[in-house]
Amino acid sequence: MALSLWLDAQETRRNAETAWAQNQLAQLKNQVTLYQALGGGTGVVGDAQ
Repeated sequence: MALSLWLDAQETRRNAETAWAQNQLAQLKNQVTLYQALGGGTGVVGDAQ
């Protein structure tokens, strides 16, 4: 029983960490989109704006 509870807790933790990472990625993508919308470039040499 204790092993089952531990495994369930590990799965819950892993799911929470995955959701957090996906949220962080979405936030960064949104910041890039906002920066570009305000006239910023990508920082890549030869970037055509």
